[in-house]
Amino acid sequence: MMTEISCQTAGDSKTAANGVNHDGGTGGSAPAMTPSPHVRHPWVAILLTQVMPGLGQVYCGQMGKGLVIIFMTSMFALLSLAALAYCATAGTVLLLVAALLPLEVVWLVATVDSFLIARRTRPDYQLRDYNRQYVYVLLVLIGSLSCVAYSFNVRAKFLEPFYLPTTSCYPTFIPGDRVLANKLAYDCGEPQRGDVIVFHRPDNRRAKAIKRIVALPGDTVEIKDGQLYVNGSKCGRQDLGARTVRSGEREVTGRVWQESNGQATYPVFVSAADEGKTKDFPLLKVPEYHCFVLSDDRNFTPDSRQFGPIQVTSIVGRVDYLYWPADSWSRFGRLHH
Repeated sequence: MMTEISCQTAGDSKTAANGVNHDGGTGGSAPAMTPSPHVRHPWVAILLTQVMPGLGQVYCGQMGKGLVIIFMTSMFALLSLAALAYCATAGTVLLLVAALLPLEVVWLVATVDSFLIARRTRPDYQLRDYNRQYVYVLLVLIGSLSCVAYSFNVRAKFLEPFYLPTTSCYPTFIPGDRVLANKLAYDCGEPQRGDVIVFHRPDNRRAKAIKRIVALPGDTVEIKDGQLYVNGSKCGRQDLGARTVRSGEREVTGRVWQESNGQATYPVFVSAADEGKTKDFPLLKVPEYHCFVLSDDRNFTPDSRQFGPIQVTSIVGRVDYLYWPADSWSRFGRLHH
């Protein structure tokens, strides 16, 4: 039988026995890389991203990308709020999701990206100077404070939210509604009859009220037998039926009327107990740079019949948006004046 000839020399045998290969290394597989105690965990990156998008990237050593995502999150948060405010029609859950879509996309992309970066990070990751807990907290504070600062700027110059505790503008608004006043509404135009406005009360400048404009500068206004007259013409009314509204601890029943005032039409409410007893008002010519305002609930809250016409300069803004209905979300959205 032919015997297989080995090419291994005696020296080779000795070397092999000692576990040394020809490259000078030890025999067998190379030892695994020792994990660093600072290895980046994907679940930590995801958790930090939920706290603040971009924080997971910073945790994984990508400060530049993290700061960009934090900035984008702040910007898209404000844009999403603006989209919710400026929606032209009443909405559903789908409308809310659509308005928040840019922010949701940034959040999702940041979450997936932080997970993948953490997975690709070397086991022997060396901490960067910014991989400190106080840096993460500082970034969260900066991102949050920037959103708060932008919100205050929006509130001061563009849109201001208001809570309506009374039936002053019922049935357009009900107690508990939350609305946005558009502070730019009259920068390029004049107040119009039918506009619902927020203004500083002339009898108490520290208090704000919400009413409807029924007469403009130079108009004559009068209320006789519960009927509104503007420039000598009686404002027509169409009966829309009986309605009951809760005001504080009591329920008030009355009738809703659709009032026509020039080009404007709007609903007004007259309680059954006071029907036919609407506070009359003698003929008055509205002074220049003033407006005459009335409550839609004609017999419940004070208006220009008590404190007189208001100055145009006292108007805070026109109520254009119902952003938090007290009852049904079908009423959510922009008002049509």
